[in-house]
Amino acid sequence: MQRRRSFRRLIAAVPPILKALYLGAFLDAVVGTVRWLVIIALFMLACAMIYRIAPSRTSARWRWIVPGAIAAGIIWLIASVAFSAYVENFDAYNATFGSLGAVAALLMWFWLSAYAICMGAELNSQLELFTTQDTTIDGPAKPGQRGAYVADHIENPETAVGPTPQAEEVTKPQLLERITPSRLP
Repeated sequence: MQRRRSFRRLIAAVPPILKALYLGAFLDAVVGTVRWLVIIALFMLACAMIYRIAPSRTSARWRWIVPGAIAAGIIWLIASVAFSAYVENFDAYNATFGSLGAVAALLMWFWLSAYAICMGAELNSQLELFTTQDTTIDGPAKPGQRGAYVADHIENPETAVGPTPQAEEVTKPQLLERITPSRLP
């Protein structure tokens, strides 16, 4: 409880102290830069956690997750800045969508963010695919003995979804005959 009060007092005390020091434009530039650096670092950390926890596999080592997280952060930053400039200079959003223009812009930004996350994950996947080292935390194993496969690998083709050799060949008229009642009421 005491820590909360101290933190609240610190939060309440910092703005008046900074205002009294009057650092002006320099402080604004520092705060703006630090804010973006913290946002990018948190985004990269979130991507790294997604890349480590989300796949249904043995957890990968952090050194194999970091390149994709960094790439996703850089792609996200570039996409966010470019999209922000686009939205600021494109006045037709309001004319086209009316009051829903902000919702449309937000959905497009979500799509760009998801795309950046997927590109970072794909980079990690390709880096791991072409490595000769074991990338999981279970212990080293020789390539080919790790049991590692890419996502589109079908382990047992016999149980895969799709036509089987036992499936009968049905023609279009036969199919229509099966689903169309012979007599109408």
